[in-house]
Amino acid sequence: MGDHETLDQAITGYLEAEDVRALYGKVLERFERDFERERPGLVRDTMRLLWAARRGLSETELLQLLGAAEPLPRAHFSPLYLAAQDWFVAGSGLLRFTQPELRAVIEERYLPTEEERRAVHLALARYFGDDPFAPRAVDELPWQLVGGEDWASLGRLLSNAEFLRGAWRLTGGTSSGTGQGCRASRACASWMPTGTSWSRRKRTGTSSRPSGSC
Repeated sequence: MGDHETLDQAITGYLEAEDVRALYGKVLERFERDFERERPGLVRDTMRLLWAARRGLSETELLQLLGAAEPLPRAHFSPLYLAAQDWFVAGSGLLRFTQPELRAVIEERYLPTEEERRAVHLALARYFGDDPFAPRAVDELPWQLVGGEDWASLGRLLSNAEFLRGAWRLTGGTSSGTGQGCRASRACASWMPTGTSWSRRKRTGTSSRPSGSC
């Protein structure tokens, strides 16, 4: 976090924060100064991706997403991770935010518009779409397509029998047995964020129900 003089200044600034959200903002400013020399925009892009992920992202996924042609070197990411690790909970190997207040700050600071929020969802959709039948993609891809409002791609995905079999297995089923359709339907419903409905989107003119959806 810097030498003693700048650290003392940072601590003084933190103590001046009016509330938790303001404190998060000050710490993010500090991270941006300290950890973006090797990879400009690292803090912003990391926080955006974690904000958009349904269940979180693994370190390997983050490094691949943050890199260009090659994954971001771990040496460029580790200092930020170590500094911010108290902000994350690692469950099943996935990093996600621990506090809703932090998510709100990330959204306000790095994703202030609907267009930007859709764009980061679509970036994750492209990433998971490279292998759409992998378990992680089955869990994340529909969620990202909903967030990105790519209804045509969502409709094609949910019309794919192989994908639906993967969703069935992910929710605890096997390749055969009764109740397969119902379980797959519940899986489809779980991908929809709270408050999202096809009927509402039809009324507002943003979409029609995709062919083959649950």
